Amino acid sequence: MALPDLWCYLKGYVIIAVKGRTLEKFVNTALARGIDLWDITRVDDRSLVARAYLHDLPSLGRVLKETDCQARVEEKVGLPFVVRRLAKRKGLVAGAILFSVALYALSSFVWFVDVSGAEKTRPKAVLELAARHGLRPGVLKSSVDPAAVARGILAEFPEVAWAAVHVRGTMATIEIVEKTLPDAKPGVVDVVAAEDALVTNIIVLSGEPLVGEGDTVTKGQVLIAGVIVGPGAGEDGTGTPEVVNARGIVLGRVWRTYSEKCSLVREVVTETGRVARARRFRIGGLAFVVGPKAPPFSDYEREDRSYSVPPYGAAGHSVGLDVTTYREVTRRAELLDRDEVLAAARARARAALEARLPRDAKILDVTEDVKYSQGGVVTFTMTMETAEDIARERRQEQELERADRS
Repeated sequence: MALPDLWCYLKGYVIIAVKGRTLEKFVNTALARGIDLWDITRVDDRSLVARAYLHDLPSLGRVLKETDCQARVEEKVGLPFVVRRLAKRKGLVAGAILFSVALYALSSFVWFVDVSGAEKTRPKAVLELAARHGLRPGVLKSSVDPAAVARGILAEFPEVAWAAVHVRGTMATIEIVEKTLPDAKPGVVDVVAAEDALVTNIIVLSGEPLVGEGDTVTKGQVLIAGVIVGPGAGEDGTGTPEVVNARGIVLGRVWRTYSEKCSLVREVVTETGRVARARRFRIGGLAFVVGPKAPPFSDYEREDRSYSVPPYGAAGHSVGLDVTTYREVTRRAELLDRDEVLAAARARARAALEARLPRDAKILDVTEDVKYSQGGVVTFTMTMETAEDIARERRQEQELERADRS
């Protein structure tokens, strides 16, 4: 609702239908005396419809008498008329007020408490703990301390990693995130090389180191071996084997290579405009060709298309058409710019190598090698040297099985 319309609604106005022979005189007299009339619509020669403010009705009545016109109120619009109607229904107004007050009062309480994210933790136990911290159905929202409830849940349930309490309307939601513990798997864990590399530094946290700084290693080679302490550790000489998994950091220099062959000559194919078509009609087991049976051009490009219709008749004969199009072409060799070809190959090589790098890799050096061969073919090779952690864990279950059998 626009501001002028809102103002009219607040003041209250009526829609009147005026009849008479001097309608122009009525309108001019009303406006001359400061009576606001708007949305004036002429219905016919002796009637019109207009809008006027409620407080102007007495003055409008005198103008009607002076101009010998008659008016009828068609509709009453605005806040004053609404207030008058409500004043006649005091019980309804009182009920609406009481309902609003009750609704506001009830919305100040928490009526529902829910727990989300609990899989291993019992929701009933979480609700009981929340009740001890003041969060339960029927309490005032202002008396609830969400932070205190969350701290109590974290202190009570060690399997919960994070907890929060959200109060929206009359609903309180306790949201928890449980800890995810890795599944324990049997076997010995070795640290192996993720790439062929030159070891530059090794830090052993547990296990037995098998390589040292300056050693060259291959992908999959064991760098730090897990240790199995055999039976006999107990006083009676018996016991189960103890597994000491290998853990550590192994830094190394890694070289990755990308190579591709590029042509400095591009073949340009141009159509001459001469076209020939051969049509082969198929009816059942019969076929006949209309057009050339062999390519009519020495150098051409060929396009084949087939069209078929469903089998018909009791014998299921098929009907089809095969169209072969020959387009005469000429071919010529175009020499490409060497620098542009090498720049494109360099960009592709770097993108391919960087896509293979781990996140912690640091590029130390990039070298390029270009070799030319006959026929305008160039071989571009890029080698990227990086420093990175090459240690990866690998589980050896068979080692523990052999220790158990011994």
